[in-house]
Amino acid sequence: KEVEHVPTPGSKVFLLRGGPPVAVPQDRAGFVGAHKYSGWEMPLDLGYITHHVGVFGATGMGKSRLVRALVEELAKRGLRIVIFDHTGVDYAPYYDNVVKSSEIKIPPNVLASVIAKMADLPWQSYGEYLEIATMTFEGQWSKDAFVAHVKRTMKRLNARDTTVERVELFIKHFIDPQFFADLNSRGKTPADVLSSRQPVAVDLSWDRELAVKQAIVASVIEEAWAEVRRAKEPRPTVFVIDEAQNYAPSDWAISKDAIETTAREGRKWGLSLILASQRIAGDIDPSIRANLGTVFFSRVTAPTDLREISAYLDLADVNEGVLAQLQPREFFVVGLMNPLRRPVLLKIREVK
Repeated sequence: KEVEHVPTPGSKVFLLRGGPPVAVPQDRAGFVGAHKYSGWEMPLDLGYITHHVGVFGATGMGKSRLVRALVEELAKRGLRIVIFDHTGVDYAPYYDNVVKSSEIKIPPNVLASVIAKMADLPWQSYGEYLEIATMTFEGQWSKDAFVAHVKRTMKRLNARDTTVERVELFIKHFIDPQFFADLNSRGKTPADVLSSRQPVAVDLSWDRELAVKQAIVASVIEEAWAEVRRAKEPRPTVFVIDEAQNYAPSDWAISKDAIETTAREGRKWGLSLILASQRIAGDIDPSIRANLGTVFFSRVTAPTDLREISAYLDLADVNEGVLAQLQPREFFVVGLMNPLRRPVLLKIREVK
């Protein structure tokens, strides 16, 4: 038979004469693409979604297409899926149920972190005052009303006059009045997002400030954990986080604790993560990326990324030279979902 696919230069070639079928239970098998050279549709073991998934590749390699194919397979199994679309262009246009981030309420404790971040007020010094102020504020939100309330709160807590003045000055200087006005139009709770028709895409482009986007992600994930604590049983939910370097960075972020807790403890309670990003090393916190049981990766932007994956997953002979020749929609899959437990190069299928 004529050879239709030319192997990547330098790669080893083996002749396979058949063998036992790859065994993945039918109720756990999902298909996102086929082996590039043979056309074999390799089943992924979706039962390992609770061990979390990372999707990494340079811009234009088709990360969002792969994630959408994975979401399509997971949705067939009735899983609750929440997709956080950072830019509003990669996921939101493809789903029927889309929630604008500007409609979602931010719980008081998370809102305090947002205000501290936006006003450049160190949490260690001012967090307690802001948290109590956001929890006790009543009435219509406005910048002047909140500043007056936080001043009263701080004085009742015996804060120094200079401390009160600093909070007032920094909030007035750094935070736009529209931020507070917009709080009045946030009518949907994180619980509403979780209970809406699935899968649901949260369009984060409706909020400009990264701190607010992070707060939305944190609020929805924390609500899922609250459900677990109330029910004392698993609540199978998959959180897809686009441009994850903005939400789970090596530095502190409002959303990082919720994501890190889910990465570390979510498996027992059915809470899963799919993190998509251009970079691995340096962009995603080490404690989070070390908990990714399955990784899809394509052409990456730095050699350190490949070394990072090889530190905890078997990459066999995959190297930078091989990755440099990959075309869009071509991804290696390694880790628990891969039944062969060796890197397999997939051509991701078309998705709607």
